[in-house]
Amino acid sequence: MNEEVIAEYHIKEMKKENLEKYKKAGVWALWAENKQGKRVCLEVGQTTNIYKEINSALYILSNEDDLKCKQCTETYDSRQRCKEYSVKFNIHKCKSCEYVSNLRIKSWKRNPRYIDKYQDMILNYQKFEFVSVDISPEMENKTSRCETEKKYAQTKQALYWCG
Repeated sequence: MNEEVIAEYHIKEMKKENLEKYKKAGVWALWAENKQGKRVCLEVGQTTNIYKEINSALYILSNEDDLKCKQCTETYDSRQRCKEYSVKFNIHKCKSCEYVSNLRIKSWKRNPRYIDKYQDMILNYQKFEFVSVDISPEMENKTSRCETEKKYAQTKQALYWCG
C-alpha cells in the first residue's frame, strides 16, 4: 500500500492541501508522535467520503472542549478492542454536555466516543498525520473497505481503533 499524507495537524496549525481530492470511498489512518517521539498509529477508518470524515476529525482536534465539559466527571471507560495495545480513555455520559458544549452540539449525532477519543489524542500525542491507506476502485464496496480497515488496524496496532 502506498500511503499518501492527506492532512496534518500540529499545535493549532493545519495542512490539508491534499484533502480536497479525497471526496471518495476508501480507508485512511491517523498517525502521530507520542511523548517519547515515537510515531504510532492512532486510528483507522473506512468511509464513503474520506474528505468529510477527516474534516470532522480535524475540527475536533483543533477545538477544545468547553470548560464545563472538561470538568465533567460523568464518564465511563472506553471499550478496548485489543487489550494488549488499545488505549483506555473516558467517554462522556453526561447528557447536559451534549447541549451546552460548542464542540459536542455539532453534527456527529452527539457521539461522545467520537469526540472524546480525539480530545484524548490531543492531550497525549503531537504531529498528527492523516494518510490514505487504500482508495482503489475496490473500496467502493463496503465489505472490501471493512476488511482493509481491520487488517491495517490490527497490523499497525491502532491504539484508538474500535472496529
